[in-house]
Amino acid sequence: MRAMLFHNPEAGEADHSRKSLVTLLGKAGLSATYCSTRGSDFSEMLQEKADLFIAAGGDGTVGKVLRGMPDRRIPVAILPLGTANNIARSLGLAGSPKDIIGGFAKARTQRFDLGLACGPWGQRVFVEAVGLGPLTEAMSRIDAVGIERSDGIRIGRDTFRKVLSEARPIRFNLSVDGRSLTEDMLLVEILNIPSAGPVLAFAPEGNFGDGLLDIVCVAPGRRADMLAWLGVSQPTAPPPVSLLQGRRINLNWEGIPLRVDDHCPTISKQGVKVTVEVASEPATVLVPRAATRVRRPRRYYRTGVGENKRS
Repeated sequence: MRAMLFHNPEAGEADHSRKSLVTLLGKAGLSATYCSTRGSDFSEMLQEKADLFIAAGGDGTVGKVLRGMPDRRIPVAILPLGTANNIARSLGLAGSPKDIIGGFAKARTQRFDLGLACGPWGQRVFVEAVGLGPLTEAMSRIDAVGIERSDGIRIGRDTFRKVLSEARPIRFNLSVDGRSLTEDMLLVEILNIPSAGPVLAFAPEGNFGDGLLDIVCVAPGRRADMLAWLGVSQPTAPPPVSLLQGRRINLNWEGIPLRVDDHCPTISKQGVKVTVEVASEPATVLVPRAATRVRRPRRYYRTGVGENKRS
């Protein structure tokens, strides 16, 4: 089997050299062509034909491969080498590169939805989330100063808590598949996978292949609950959020911090229209055989900010 290995040599802290990864793939019966995601030929190599693409790195690396590959029929395997690894977690991937590569032969393929965000920047495909408000601001602050990778998740959560504790409510005007929502909220996250940022499972039952996006909102009255939830390193309680699902979301962007995956555009005027929707063409990913639990699609309707109810 011919594979293309797209590797970020700077991801994470563990030793995962080009030689070690190619050797492991060879032992698994894969003839891998290597490409560094830092190299000048990255975009060109995404055009190559192969039986399998392998994205070895963190969420940024996986996103670059899934967004950039022109032929989404080629299955993509993920080797999580980053800090948060939100995308890999959504697929049930855990363990060392050796363990994960050893499971490729028994892995199954599954649909993986991609999102499309349209605004003044044009059209941009996203893999993880479109976020507005404090989490985006917190991530921008961290990127501006730089931190040690080993402290990334802890510092990310601490920074988010601080920004959220000081955030002023924002009047959001949304429509979700034609249903209108106009409310004061602290933040909005439109998720394609269950987690965002520093491993924050805002939509723990989220399904990356059901053709729906999860719209997560935090109301001003739930600020204390959210701060308490964030104070637990591995919370078992569900997040104190309001949750909707839909395929197409329209909103007015009033200049508050906004990100599309790791891209943070800016605007020079208020009231810009933004559309976020499920992309028409999904990707295909490898998932371990052990991750066979299929989540049933959920249809949420709004019962009030801060409440979740299933129809």
